[in-house]
Amino acid sequence: MAGETEERGETARESAALPPNASLAEHFELLADMLELDGADAFRLSAYRRAAARIRESAAPVARLAVEGTATQMPGIGGTIEAKIVELVETGDLRALAKLRDRVPPGLVEIMRVPGLGPKTARRLHQELGVSSVDELREAAEAQRLRGLSGLGPKTEERVLAALSQPAARGADTGRVLLGRVLPVLREVVAELAQHPACDRVS
Repeated sequence: MAGETEERGETARESAALPPNASLAEHFELLADMLELDGADAFRLSAYRRAAARIRESAAPVARLAVEGTATQMPGIGGTIEAKIVELVETGDLRALAKLRDRVPPGLVEIMRVPGLGPKTARRLHQELGVSSVDELREAAEAQRLRGLSGLGPKTEERVLAALSQPAARGADTGRVLLGRVLPVLREVVAELAQHPACDRVS
């Protein structure tokens, strides 16, 4: 009995030391966002965002499953994703993210989430105006520098300043999600629903 109690206690301590599903999902979402800013192909972005969604939805501790080598039994989690989860458990970070941080200012992730902007515009703002944070974006909009970029104009500056004037624009949940982040998950849901015997049509 004492041995069983000790074993349960040790298992509980090990589980507590493992990163929770929400933390794992955030790492993969950030990886997808930074890869998108870096111009990666849509297939890789979709894979990481799909994995992040599956991890966040899972009731089981995915870090433990990955360490035990069974995370690949989950839909959307392949060997590459499992290896990255183990890397996160062992090091607390991802080498892929570290490399991207050298090339992509982390502040661009926040910029791409500003309503009306996106990864391509965030890249252009950085490359052409040197904007690499939300504070610098606000300064550029107030100085009417955004309108100097083709495709942007005074209305873009007004929308950006209006969005940044709201507290939700600084990292809180706005209730709005980029289409590229949610579409892969929605397609999977539609595909699964379409296979149900009771389903006639789903879109």
